[in-house]
Amino acid sequence: MYIFYVFFAFFLSVQTQLLKDRLMSMWNDLEESERAKYSKMEAEDKTRYEKEMTRYVAMGGDASTSAM
Repeated sequence: MYIFYVFFAFFLSVQTQLLKDRLMSMWNDLEESERAKYSKMEAEDKTRYEKEMTRYVAMGGDASTSAM
């Protein structure tokens, strides 16, 4: 049974790498205008996150548990 888990873990890591490679290829194939749309969304989300973290810490939350 152990060999099954080892094989399954290996399979998942290979599949994850293939997915990552495919997504990177798709991103690189996008036109700059299309990428700009996603970059804008990222910047907006980062601003939202920073505002929420500021509020969270002000209410006594632990900033060390932040995801960024």
